[in-house]
Amino acid sequence: MRKFTLAIVFVCVVMLLAAPLFGGGGKEAAAPDGPVTIQWWTHQRHDLSYVEMMMEEFNRRRDDINVVLTSYTTGIDEALNLAFEAGTAPDTVSILPDARAYIDMGRVLPIEDYLPADFMAKFQDYRIPNVNTFDGKFYTLPNVGHNFRFVYNREFFEEAGLDPDRPPRTFDEVIEYAEILTEHGRSYSPRKYGFMLPIVETWIWYQYADQIGAVSGNWHFDYEELEFQYINHKPILEFYMTLRDRGVAFPGGLSLENDPARAQFSEGNVGMMLAASWDIGVFNDQFPANHEWGVAHLPTPDGQRRGKGQMGGGGSFWLTSVAEFPEVAAEWLAFMVDDEYLIGYYERGLGLPVRPEIAQQADTPDAYGFPGFADTENDDFYPATPPGLELEGPDRGVVYNQIMAGQVGIEEGLRDLDRRMNNALQEALDRDAFDPEDFLIPGWDPMNPNVR
Repeated sequence: MRKFTLAIVFVCVVMLLAAPLFGGGGKEAAAPDGPVTIQWWTHQRHDLSYVEMMMEEFNRRRDDINVVLTSYTTGIDEALNLAFEAGTAPDTVSILPDARAYIDMGRVLPIEDYLPADFMAKFQDYRIPNVNTFDGKFYTLPNVGHNFRFVYNREFFEEAGLDPDRPPRTFDEVIEYAEILTEHGRSYSPRKYGFMLPIVETWIWYQYADQIGAVSGNWHFDYEELEFQYINHKPILEFYMTLRDRGVAFPGGLSLENDPARAQFSEGNVGMMLAASWDIGVFNDQFPANHEWGVAHLPTPDGQRRGKGQMGGGGSFWLTSVAEFPEVAAEWLAFMVDDEYLIGYYERGLGLPVRPEIAQQADTPDAYGFPGFADTENDDFYPATPPGLELEGPDRGVVYNQIMAGQVGIEEGLRDLDRRMNNALQEALDRDAFDPEDFLIPGWDPMNPNVR
């Protein structure tokens, strides 16, 4: 298993793209008549200033290409689907709602068909089936990873009589700390609270449930039995319901999006929350924190780690079939996964490079909070779960929010979700939507999740 050790060695970065990056890819296409405009859609905000800067540099160097950026704060999945249906989809995009489905519909192209073999060679050790490779080909290339941590307001801790060098490790400790912080927070205007749980955007359960499930050894999929087991998240939801019921979670979580939630943390109005490594940029640039904040490992029910934290980012940046000149659009995507771009990205503390040679060539990032995310020894990539599921009824995020709102019991809601997910999985298997051998992993161990 590859370790993502972030050793730092200084070297000079050679400027690229004074001429076209590649003399040609694997596909022949008609030569463009004049400059080519490449539409690039992104859903990320924390790195937007860097992306815009590098896009301008790319455009400056290449008078034959003009990249145009569109940034979405929310709703990119829906916008992308509608754009494909209307024939107005972008040439390149940072995220897909369902990669397998988009590939089967012919909406995206295998990136490796448009880039030369010597460039592709650097990525061969980072193949993750059904994440960045599909049907044996790279459709997207590894660039930066992201991991997850527990962040807390060190100054609020001190003011409430808590040791900022001893953040909570167990669920009970988080609850205890949240009670102390909330009680102390009564003396402030506006009032401060112990914990933040913003769940109106249902994707957030990927961060707040899946990541704690990973380090607790309570992953939601059994790779030996090919079976969803969301019932494993019962203690996590009980933990959050306790925080809610005791009045120590920031009010209005069911109607709060992640951006205003992170802004509340930066303003010092909440003591603790979960964060991803991209939040380094959020708390430093997008919503600059007005207090010192700490980074700790995610809490578990009993403080024991029984699984690796999930490392995300095995692939990103997709080439769509809408691109009139895909070999040209591929050059823009190649630029964003090549060394020059990623070294600058890492040095600004915006993300963790998947390829360790990036960190080895870079200066040490000086972004506040970065060291707490940089040690990835206890993080790893997790296998994908089977695609092509046609679920009847509400999805996981909606069910979790129904549980949090008291509309359905935890046991009832999770059992029903598992039943429907596994029915959908079996139906997908029956219609050959996926090859089960791609997902069966005998003896799968959450402490070594990426070992097959």
